[in-house]
Amino acid sequence: MPGDAESPPGAVQAAEPARTGDAAVDEVLGHLDTVTGKPLDSQIEAGEEVHRVLQDRLADLGQE
Repeated sequence: MPGDAESPPGAVQAAEPARTGDAAVDEVLGHLDTVTGKPLDSQIEAGEEVHRVLQDRLADLGQE
């Protein structure tokens, strides 16, 4: 909300993340949301973890 004392100028409020129905994907995406505004190293690490989990889940699709 504009003028919100807790939000820095130009900050965008994130909407509730959509649930995918895949517990592993939902968990890692939830973690990604928690690193917003934290040091870049933390954001990169979380993004890399999301990438790994998504790759693993896609690889599993052909084996189910």
